[in-house]
Amino acid sequence: MVDNFHDDNSRPDGFSSQALAAEILLSYNLLFRSDSSSRQLYKKQRTLIRKLVGATIDPVLDQECGFGQPRRATSIGAKAWQESYRKSMQFPILCDRLTELQHFAKEEQTNSLWTILRDKSDTKEWSQFVVVVIFGVVALALAVVNTGLSAVQVVFTIKTYQMGLGQPVS
Repeated sequence: MVDNFHDDNSRPDGFSSQALAAEILLSYNLLFRSDSSSRQLYKKQRTLIRKLVGATIDPVLDQECGFGQPRRATSIGAKAWQESYRKSMQFPILCDRLTELQHFAKEEQTNSLWTILRDKSDTKEWSQFVVVVIFGVVALALAVVNTGLSAVQVVFTIKTYQMGLGQPVS
């Protein structure tokens, strides 16, 4: 199966089953170990995946997502979590496929506010969005308070004006 992963013309330098396994472990680390929501999604979908694929789920993936034995420290898992990865350097075998996935993820449109809030794939963009939302809510609350106080001020101004003219105040 590993020999059929690439044809002779597109096989990257250093391709071997060990290198492919190391990249798969690193991709598990990237997708599951560093993101608790990915692990939760896998846990919810695990039964469906077992029905589709059979009982051949990778046991390392199960361990990464918290099933069975506690997560063991592999050479990949022992490394510190990284914010970003260089596809061509750290994923020479899976680089083209990861590029396709990245392109698909960037093209995918979010369709609800909750989806936007949960999507932390770009932490800088996400934090900017949250700050803008917080400032917007605060500005809206201040505008409502300002409108209410303006209405109270108009009422008191009318009462004061009527008292000055000697008219009865209602």
